[in-house]
Amino acid sequence: MKEANELKNLLAFYYSLAELPAPDFVTICDTPKEFHHQVQRAALREDKTLHQFMLAAFRSKVLSDLHRQLTAKHLIEKYHRLFNEKYRAKFVQLKNNRHQIRQILFGQHTSPGISTFVVSDDTFLLTVFESVFSEFIAEFSEQHPLTDMVGLYEELSRNGSSFFSYLTRYEAVILRWPDNFHVTPMGIFHTPDQPCLSWKDQRFYFYNNWPISPEFYENPDRVTKTMVMSEKNVEKRRAYMEILGSKRFAELLDLRVRDQSIDRQGYLVELYQSNQPDDLSGDYIQFVKVICPSTGRAYMLCVPPEIKSALQAVAWTFGKELDEYQPVIET
Repeated sequence: MKEANELKNLLAFYYSLAELPAPDFVTICDTPKEFHHQVQRAALREDKTLHQFMLAAFRSKVLSDLHRQLTAKHLIEKYHRLFNEKYRAKFVQLKNNRHQIRQILFGQHTSPGISTFVVSDDTFLLTVFESVFSEFIAEFSEQHPLTDMVGLYEELSRNGSSFFSYLTRYEAVILRWPDNFHVTPMGIFHTPDQPCLSWKDQRFYFYNNWPISPEFYENPDRVTKTMVMSEKNVEKRRAYMEILGSKRFAELLDLRVRDQSIDRQGYLVELYQSNQPDDLSGDYIQFVKVICPSTGRAYMLCVPPEIKSALQAVAWTFGKELDEYQPVIET
């Protein structure tokens, strides 16, 4: 109840910036699926959102007030230094992730006419990456107290935020903040063993920003060879290998070590081959397991069935024949 009241107060503040009364109806949704359903319903009543209107009001009344205070107190340099040092990378990364997150949360539920609202018009003031700005303002104001509009915004925003929203003159539909929200200090969605985002019965897993099917975490025994082999992106397939472990990965694809060698950096390189031909291609599947010298991370790279040695496989990944591949330092 407290969280709902705080969120309603924050909404009332945003509406007041646009010189509008608070909405008559506020629906706070517990899951992305519920949010999308409620947005569909609300859009039938009024298909014009207030997001850009409110954003303009926020810029003219709050951000301009912030700039005025920073200028008057000679704090512009300190403001930018703190943001650049601690928040910029995370802010930019989360902002870049926003479209991907929308598609993952709502893409499977979209329908004609509704995707525009969810994908294009979520409020700038009430989104995941804007929460980073709120966090930054809160830290900065502890060192340099802010007043008036900025101070009010900082007090309201520190008390809770929504994840996505759909706002009209009479109704606000809010997706509440998730129960779990995990990103790295650089703003990358990543956890090795739990959901990055979760609401009640909806859970979303990411590994180095790659969305991963829940089965890989919750029911790895149900992960099939087809699920792995249908993924053509090398980085995402590497994520599968790291989540499952190279041993389980090899077992799942029914791989055996065909050849081993030591590369010039002293790392073990292994060529794996399937025990049986692939049903689709009619040929054996082969992977070379290599260690990146820069990061120490293991990669399982798919190579052609005619490759016969581990070092030949490594050379092939660089587009070279074995006798042409003589690196001094691998990168």
